[in-house]
Amino acid sequence: MDLKGEEIIAQPMQRVWDCLNDPEILKACLPGCEEITKTGDDEFKVVLTAAVGPVKARFTGKLMLSARVLFVELRRGWRRGGVCQGSG
Repeated sequence: MDLKGEEIIAQPMQRVWDCLNDPEILKACLPGCEEITKTGDDEFKVVLTAAVGPVKARFTGKLMLSARVLFVELRRGWRRGGVCQGSG
């Protein structure tokens, strides 16, 4: 599964950072996600169901957050991309 996109989130930076680090919020953002378990600082085990037409399958995989910019750096006004990417 390859999820891509860009969103502008009109919320305080600390709240957005907290949400990006909350497994339950990440779960709500992944289509078909049934379970998400944190296994490391930037790694989660996920179980999700995906369907294509009448065919439905359940997958277990790994979600890794990469290219994360620390909240402190963002508050200093550094101009670096803050991206969370997942693969699995």
